[in-house]
Amino acid sequence: MPDDTPWWPSRYGADDERGTLNELTPARIVAAARLVRTGRVYDLGRTLHADVPRFEGRFWRQTLVSSAHFINARRPGGSGGGWGANRLNWITELVTGTLQIGTQLDALNHLQIGDRFYNGWRAADIVEEWGTRKLGIETVPPVIARGVVVDVARRRGVPRLETGDVITVDDVEGALRAQDTAVGPEVEERVVEGRAARLDVHLVDPHGDRHPGLPGGLPQPLGLRSGHGDGVLD
Repeated sequence: MPDDTPWWPSRYGADDERGTLNELTPARIVAAARLVRTGRVYDLGRTLHADVPRFEGRFWRQTLVSSAHFINARRPGGSGGGWGANRLNWITELVTGTLQIGTQLDALNHLQIGDRFYNGWRAADIVEEWGTRKLGIETVPPVIARGVVVDVARRRGVPRLETGDVITVDDVEGALRAQDTAVGPEVEERVVEGRAARLDVHLVDPHGDRHPGLPGGLPQPLGLRSGHGDGVLD
């Protein structure tokens, strides 16, 4: 897409900051809630650890600080093994890393085409040292939607996709046909690649040549959004 070809404003209005989340109308939220039958919850999140699949330049490290176990006994009122009559101790978690890692929800300020954000805002106009003045995560409402799992591995007849495999538009559409699953603008789609914890979807392949993923430039009609994976109800 040439840089001088306007692809904005959004169909939701020139000042919109929600994008396709505007499709989650009160009526569609009620319709999604009515689909719950058993109340079972399926956790789509993945555990963060140092080796979690990640885009180049991103990392995650967690350290436990347990010094209170040694210091509390020396505090006024401390006794053998802790602080106070209840011998209180604690562990503090120290986390360093990049937030765009693991299971997470991308706001519309995450990706750009050139220097243009969603709805045509320029980086020079909305980027600050502390974040962006538009399109932040605070604009994202609670998401309650019908969920659809697209099982690409099953359609291909394999237990899992391998390194370098690319999920194409034909894969997704073919899997939906095989599953006899209809989707609409209110659907939160997820692609199954055959990995126990690989239920997150991105518009571009986030894992380079190390993990299966979707190709860059995936046509918009599929309406796929980045997976954030808090969980789904059955």
